[in-house]
Amino acid sequence: MKRLSLLVPIIAVMAAACTRPEEKEPETPSSKDAAIQLTLSSDSFRGPFSKGDAVSVLDNTGNHKFVSEADGASASFSGQAYAKALERIVISPYTPGAVFDTDSIMVSVPAEQKGFNPISVGYGKTQTIRMQPVTAGLSFTLKSSDVSSIKIEGAAGESFTGSAKISLNTGSNSVSVVSKANGKALTLLPPDGQETLAAGEHKVSILPVSFPSGVKYTITHRNGKTNSGELTAEIRASIGVLSDLGDIEAGAGIEEPEPEPEPGPDAPAVQTPERSEPFDLELVFLETPESTTFLWPFASPALTEISGTFNNDKGSFRGVEKEFKLNDEQGGYVFKVFATSGVAKNSGSHQGFKFGGAPGDYILLPAIKGAYLTRITWTIGGTNTYGATVVRFDGKAVEGGEVLAPNGTTLGKALTWILYGSEKETAYKIQSGDGGILHFQKLLLHYETEAPADPSSKYQEIAPDQIPDFSRVGYHYGDRDIPDIPVKMTLEAPADGADATALIQNALNTVETPGAVLLKAGTYNISDIIRFTRSGVVLRGEGQDKTILYGTATTQIGRILQMGATADFSPGTMNEIIARYVPVGQMWVPVRNPEKFSVGDRVWIYRPATGAWLDALHMRELAALYPENVDWTTDEYGIYWERKVMKIEDEKIWLDNPVVMCIGGDESYGKGYLCKGSWKRISECGIENLSLDTRYDESKKSGSDYIDEDHVWSAIVVYATEHGWVRNITTRHFALSCVNLAKGSKNITVENCTSLSPVSSVEGGRRYAFHFSNSQLCLIKDCFCDGDRHQYVCGSRVSGPNVFLRCTATNARADAGPHQRWASGVLYDNVKTNHQLNVRDRGGSGTGHGWTGVNFVLYNCEASKLCVQSPWVTGQNWCIGCKGTKWAGSDSYKDSLGPRPDGIWQSHGTKVSPESLYEDQLAKRHAAGGYIDK
Repeated sequence: MKRLSLLVPIIAVMAAACTRPEEKEPETPSSKDAAIQLTLSSDSFRGPFSKGDAVSVLDNTGNHKFVSEADGASASFSGQAYAKALERIVISPYTPGAVFDTDSIMVSVPAEQKGFNPISVGYGKTQTIRMQPVTAGLSFTLKSSDVSSIKIEGAAGESFTGSAKISLNTGSNSVSVVSKANGKALTLLPPDGQETLAAGEHKVSILPVSFPSGVKYTITHRNGKTNSGELTAEIRASIGVLSDLGDIEAGAGIEEPEPEPEPGPDAPAVQTPERSEPFDLELVFLETPESTTFLWPFASPALTEISGTFNNDKGSFRGVEKEFKLNDEQGGYVFKVFATSGVAKNSGSHQGFKFGGAPGDYILLPAIKGAYLTRITWTIGGTNTYGATVVRFDGKAVEGGEVLAPNGTTLGKALTWILYGSEKETAYKIQSGDGGILHFQKLLLHYETEAPADPSSKYQEIAPDQIPDFSRVGYHYGDRDIPDIPVKMTLEAPADGADATALIQNALNTVETPGAVLLKAGTYNISDIIRFTRSGVVLRGEGQDKTILYGTATTQIGRILQMGATADFSPGTMNEIIARYVPVGQMWVPVRNPEKFSVGDRVWIYRPATGAWLDALHMRELAALYPENVDWTTDEYGIYWERKVMKIEDEKIWLDNPVVMCIGGDESYGKGYLCKGSWKRISECGIENLSLDTRYDESKKSGSDYIDEDHVWSAIVVYATEHGWVRNITTRHFALSCVNLAKGSKNITVENCTSLSPVSSVEGGRRYAFHFSNSQLCLIKDCFCDGDRHQYVCGSRVSGPNVFLRCTATNARADAGPHQRWASGVLYDNVKTNHQLNVRDRGGSGTGHGWTGVNFVLYNCEASKLCVQSPWVTGQNWCIGCKGTKWAGSDSYKDSLGPRPDGIWQSHGTKVSPESLYEDQLAKRHAAGGYIDK
């Protein structure tokens, strides 16, 4: 990517004719503002200037007043202002003929001052001067047109707030886009449909804004490298407010008041009647979720004033704050809506009421005398409702108001905020978080006479991480033996060697359940995938090397047997985890709204990824450090761990399995959430007592390796299945896997299985004998493989816990262990390989494998070489009682990051007691009566 060239390194003063009031609370000024001088041309006004025409500039130290010194088509304004004119004019640098000289119109902010004094500019030709907002802005020029994003950041770590509007002024191209500020940086993106920012002049106006003057700012590429040219300038102005200076007598001087602290935005009026008991206000926008009949609850405006159109010139109340009043029987209370694109009735697949169109659009809720607003329930009226949050009227955050409505939420779903930090007789607002449209069926507001206590205060202590309890994995958590399902159907292998795919598939589709299909000894030729689609079905042979399923395909077929389908899960509403830190190994999480959950609920712990977290792991440097690699992104690295609710104590939700990655800690790494959800799975299925083989072309050979790949790649793949098993299986000649526990597999036990003689090229993406590729709570035990590459392996973002127990590999061609991209919570217990066993940062391997795993435990394992590193942040890995030469993970990382942190090593070279960590944890849990699913 080419560097940016900054040809205009200044901060320009911009005036905006905004009608929306500023809501940010200004900082108290630490010193008086400098004088202001400006030059105006009468081309933008109705007639030439006359001596004595006045300009007034208002900031929060008072009213600075200037008067023209001569008649003429243009005039300089200075000195004490007098008002004798006839009309108000809003001055803007984009008004034809109006001239702002950025060297002479300036408000200087002292370097020690942390914010701006709001400033407005007005021009008086009437007895009353009313002020309009002025915004701060940035002007720069791009030389090249291949820049995909720009980041503005302060050299001293200043915070940015608000949003940025980018005007692209390049020839005929004039497009505006919006980008949100993000803490310490403001990222500017191309407009929709364009991959890069156009070359030429760019102007950025920032509304609202908070960054100091007298400091250095840089513009950077997307990858964080500083461009040629740094931006060093003072901020010249800030956001203003609409103000009335009152009546001013012509020719009279105006005394400048003493500076006073600015109180911030005026609070909305407290509404009566006073309430002395808890009560609800319900704003209903339609009769039922199935109906499109509106029950518009307002006396004003009338229903006829609400348009069915939206986001066009016919939209209702576009870009203004509009009052809506409840009927008298609901108290007559008033709330307000500000919607950039207007207000409209829903139609089609949406129901109720919609508003929004820009970040910060809001519904201001009533402040009622004697009452605290403590809970808001929003019933969604659309299928593409976007993120929202609850804040105080002035934008101040409240505890409990951070729970967001996820994009694409379900029509009719109810979302609730508990406002633990609410204040008495104070107005709050539901605010659009990302500029999307918000759809409502109902708003239920609950008011109390006392504020609810914030439960998060009870969960501020940080407990240490600990090795998780790995005993809760496998078929019914290890609490039940795998059953011997009775035979309900028996098949013979076709005597003439005919294809048996349809024969077996039909049996699996029709056998009485629970029931086993018994395949008598013989060879069954299979030309396509055989699928388990129902619960309670078992496929059983008469013994390994007696019953053989033989893949006959001469092209690449993914597998012979597939258990379950590939459907994804559907998460529900996110409920915030309120602990300051949830350590690894803990069996419970505290949440804001425990009443939303019940014992037995299927839930997911969700940990969103943040840019700060990925930066701390150095996983957003992969593309720069390793050419042709791909950086990790926040969209891809939010991780879910599935659990079941076992009991509820106050805010504590006790789970069936431990947390295997910490939640919280550093605030920049984000919060965690608990949500209910569903995943369509089959269950109680098994594959047992048979062999699988595949044909291959023996003429394709490299040295001693057969490398043909036009045949079946995997023997068995398990998708969305729970409480199932694969046991007593032998496979030969497959290119990829013996057993792959893939997306949606949960509580699966694989035992006594063998992978022999794989056939494929000996390179990446091949020969992963036993694979946790997207499984949870699974157990692979007492298995063997020969000639594979990554024999006992974990794929990308595997969500544990999972366990490998007493597994052995011979003639291994590469290492065992997690292979790529942040698997979590896996135990390697008594695993033996003649090759390496590693848990490490693989850096630029593949296309950016990076950190392979976190919170892994290698226990009493044996390997030729061992590498156990711990990530830079948010986790560790353990190596306990393992034998093998310790090595650094890479002979030479091809980056400048230096050695990776070492893991936690105990008793290296000497096995420890008990012999098996998994079996010891299981025995102790059962001895204590801790069965989950007996």
